[in-house]
Amino acid sequence: MPKTQFPHWVNSLNPGLESSLTRKTTASTIIQGIGAAQGIAIGRAIILDRRRVHTPKAHIATNNVQAEIARLQSAVSASVLQLKSLRERVSLVHGGEHIQILEAHELMLQDDMLLTFAEEQIAEQEINAEWALMKALENIKKFFNELDNEYFRERRSDVEFVGEHILRNLTGQHSKTLADLIAQSTKDSILVSHTLSPSETIQLHNSQIVGFCMVAGTKTAHTSIVARSLEIPAVVGAVGLHQNVGVGDQLLLNGDTGEIIVSPSTKQIETHKRRHRRIVRVTRKLKTPMLDEPIVTEDGFEVQLSSNIDLIEEFTEQRALAGQGVGLFRTEYLYLNRSTLPTEEEQFDTYSEVLRRASPYPVTIRTLDLGGDKLDIPTTVRDQLNPFFGLRAIRYCLKEKSLFITQLRALMRASVHGQLRILIPFITDVTEIRQVKILIEEVKETLTKEGIPYNTNVELGAMVEIPSAACISDLLAREVEFFSVGTNDLIQYTLAISRESTDLQYLYHPLHPAMLRMLRWVSDAAHHEGIRLAMCGEMAAEPLYSVVLLGFRFHELSMSPSTIPIVREIVNRTNLLDARELVDGLFQYATHTEVEQAVLQYMWRNFRDLRAVLGGDIDPK
Repeated sequence: MPKTQFPHWVNSLNPGLESSLTRKTTASTIIQGIGAAQGIAIGRAIILDRRRVHTPKAHIATNNVQAEIARLQSAVSASVLQLKSLRERVSLVHGGEHIQILEAHELMLQDDMLLTFAEEQIAEQEINAEWALMKALENIKKFFNELDNEYFRERRSDVEFVGEHILRNLTGQHSKTLADLIAQSTKDSILVSHTLSPSETIQLHNSQIVGFCMVAGTKTAHTSIVARSLEIPAVVGAVGLHQNVGVGDQLLLNGDTGEIIVSPSTKQIETHKRRHRRIVRVTRKLKTPMLDEPIVTEDGFEVQLSSNIDLIEEFTEQRALAGQGVGLFRTEYLYLNRSTLPTEEEQFDTYSEVLRRASPYPVTIRTLDLGGDKLDIPTTVRDQLNPFFGLRAIRYCLKEKSLFITQLRALMRASVHGQLRILIPFITDVTEIRQVKILIEEVKETLTKEGIPYNTNVELGAMVEIPSAACISDLLAREVEFFSVGTNDLIQYTLAISRESTDLQYLYHPLHPAMLRMLRWVSDAAHHEGIRLAMCGEMAAEPLYSVVLLGFRFHELSMSPSTIPIVREIVNRTNLLDARELVDGLFQYATHTEVEQAVLQYMWRNFRDLRAVLGGDIDPK
């Protein structure tokens, strides 16, 4: 079998994850993480000390309660002033989203969920301010930890950043900060840390720090997004980082491959630089705008490439990258961090705006995909909730019908501003879809009576992200106008692994034979009933899989906008019959390793000029 180096999600095919992610060469140590922001950085390591602030815990006398609350308020006020000062410095060179992050931190410092909760703990439990603050922070972090949505789980780093500010002001433990480290850094420094918040990442721009790496984090974390926007090479999820890197060590950081090399050789440096130059050449060529050109295979099969977004602001660069609408707009953020439900008008304004921005292309808006345990809002079914296997998404919405009807009204009203598709998440049964259709008809009747206009041809889709939905896809296909396959959850539920677990990532294989069979079931069902077949999971964003998904005849692939150009290039240069022949051949293999090998060989053989951005390092025969 040819020598193969798979992309980061298959860097280890064995349970010994730690040893597989850190390997030694003759004179170097190579640590494998996740490439979060492209680019090569070479420099000396500087280490941000993330040892936790010592938090004293003590009970206080009743007559000291007000003084302790005042001490907490004083520490919060000092933290707000510090962040304002930082925001003013950052605003001299940045604006927009980066300033908004810092403003959000200032608001978090003054949020009732933090400050009021801590003050109540001081008064009710008669404990010191540090202890009460820690309780409040743990309460907020628990809130984020339980969210079944990676984007929101990543907001934990913001909470920790804000909490550390207050704690240091309370305790007086002002150890060296990132700002101190930046000020003292020498030319071509590489920052090493356990975590890094988005606001800290902003501070690296225009400094002598040329890249950063950290133990925590994922490619979709807000810190990674900021690094990409500022074009700072970054590697996250680097297990074993602190055990192998010391202050002053020379590092080679490759944000393309996720590799960190401690004490790299001259040959290793030249190899990585050469590889990055190839990537730059390819991606620059592909980012030429082609807004009016269709995305079709060589034999005429048309594919829509669209974006996954959480916030309207993320859609600003989409059309410049020649995408075609929004394949997944998540609505969860409208419901979070608030004590009241979003009104119909609030939702209407948001949905209308994203539809207008995407016009004339369609927008797929997914209904609420959270459970009531994630909302700081009274509900009637809270004690039955479970974030992963319980009352969430459509199950929750069908229990809390008034909440769901409000969202459906807002969606239908907004439908006149563009081409709307409504996507229902976490479907397991045909009955759920039928119940949704009844509610939509009731909403239409009410809007008609009220004289409120709406589009009568809004498409309804089912999200296929649970094995049961894939198994009955032939039955579901008769009830809806489209499927959207959510591979992130479908993989983890099918293979019984958590995608949050670093220790189990060696089992996370999108091309597992079981996944191939599920995709075939769903594809056959969709095409038999003549409905649209889309994919909005991370599998759609991996160029290495593009031909495989074409072979399953997906009509739409939704991904991060930055990935669209390379996928578009692959689609335009592929013959659908060849793609289907590739997929048919994959079913002969018994293991994911064999399947992955066959796909790598095909892609490298047919897209030799794109090898730099496909991942893998194969010697094709």
